[in-house]
Amino acid sequence: MARSLLPLSWASTALLLAATPLRTQTVTATLVGTVIDPTGAAVAGASVQTENKQTGWTRRVLTNESGDYRIPSLPPGRYRLIVESPGFKRAVLDDIELRVEDTLRADVVLQVGELVESVEVRAPAPLVASETSSVGQVVENRQIVELPLKGRSFFELALLAPGVTPTQPASFVAWRRPMPGGLNAPAFQVGGAREKSNGYLVDGVDAQDPHYLTPSFFPSVDAIQEFKLLSNAYSAEYGRFSAQVSAVTRSGSNQFRGGVYEFVRNDKLDAPNFFDNFTGRRKSPLRYNLFGANAGGPIRLPRL
Repeated sequence: MARSLLPLSWASTALLLAATPLRTQTVTATLVGTVIDPTGAAVAGASVQTENKQTGWTRRVLTNESGDYRIPSLPPGRYRLIVESPGFKRAVLDDIELRVEDTLRADVVLQVGELVESVEVRAPAPLVASETSSVGQVVENRQIVELPLKGRSFFELALLAPGVTPTQPASFVAWRRPMPGGLNAPAFQVGGAREKSNGYLVDGVDAQDPHYLTPSFFPSVDAIQEFKLLSNAYSAEYGRFSAQVSAVTRSGSNQFRGGVYEFVRNDKLDAPNFFDNFTGRRKSPLRYNLFGANAGGPIRLPRL
């Protein structure tokens, strides 16, 4: 009997683990703030709603007795903040940009009036990240898409952040380049630490090869929205590494969009080598063509 129950217990344990949500490191943003009236008194129970301007996705919370609110787990993007409370005009803060790993503060002052009236303000860009002690830099989608990348490995753009330097050609990681699939393993040091001390996350999931200590997953450049290089004083959830690269993939929007591209390198576009002018040698042939396409948009399910 015991022998027959053992596989059953294993199966039930596997089902339990499969049904349990797995926690990963956060790659979302958080919006916090305080809602007050013109006298500076806290407005408790006010409705605070965020709306993603690309997808229309909304989140709604209520302020506590101190007028404070906190909206976590917001995907990176541009948002509209709508605050409502009886006896006050509706307040709208437009064009709030939330980036990966951001914790931003947006305080709101409600004006006395009717809800049918509204006061719309363009949200100012924060000068200081006052809600977190972490130090890092975000590499935005435009930089990822437009800057030249040999091999199209977006991790290489971490070199744009201050304190990041390329490693020696014979280093542990650089010596193993290129990686399978023709992509280059990123070989850089952050703040003088070893290149093997860099961690890599894609959508909060560990993406580091345990043997070579390089990224194990290389999403397409067009699939990446942005990434952040955390270099100092970040949360304990990233405590295994001296530096952390946290990338987030792009989501669709309410509009269908797409594109095609070709990245080309050719000796016809290169100038002759300085020494070729003396030896009479011809330029070395170079042919590198990388084609691709991308498309995105809303998923529409019938009757939903």
